[in-house]
Amino acid sequence: MSNKFIWNFWAKHYENLWVQKVSLEPVRKSVLEEMTPLLCDNLKQYAILDVGCGTGQTLREIAAFFPNLQMTLTGIDYSEKMIETAKTKTLINSRIKYIHMDVDQIKDLKENYDIIICTHSFPYYKNQQKVMWDMMELLKSNGRLFLAHASVNNFYDRMVMFFVKFTTGRAHYPSISETIKTGIGVSKCLKRIEIKTSIYMPSIYLFVMGRG
Repeated sequence: MSNKFIWNFWAKHYENLWVQKVSLEPVRKSVLEEMTPLLCDNLKQYAILDVGCGTGQTLREIAAFFPNLQMTLTGIDYSEKMIETAKTKTLINSRIKYIHMDVDQIKDLKENYDIIICTHSFPYYKNQQKVMWDMMELLKSNGRLFLAHASVNNFYDRMVMFFVKFTTGRAHYPSISETIKTGIGVSKCLKRIEIKTSIYMPSIYLFVMGRG
């Protein structure tokens, strides 16, 4: 069974999954908190990209959280059902644009972004180094990449994520050191935040990356 089939299946259920409360929602909250100091100029036009945007939850929350800022919000996902669902949940006059696109094609966007967000989808990309390098290349010189994912750093993480794969498909959940090494040569890790809402959850980290 392909990963795309699995994510197309989950699209209509995604925002009601139990992991929303213990993982997805806390990560979105942390992303918003870390973004806030960076989005402080009411006269500037900001460009924000969400890679693996799913049903558009993060972009909708950004639009609602910063109603007075000038910004273009773009979300891409390779699951057509996720994109379809995102569009139905977003107001017609919203600043958000969704594109059905595989992550390997993101350089076709031909735009530079102040902020790129990639939450939870990174482990499902086959060539993680290429994705990291492509995202960093799309960042403006002082831009930021917010990368968040489950991270296998110990035996417990390995055991939990082994069973998670049965509901999400093939994946490689990089450790902290792997994630940082993946971007060596193009990025530097400016901040690392652990997202811990329950002792039963595996390691989940938000990495704030800059060009370097």
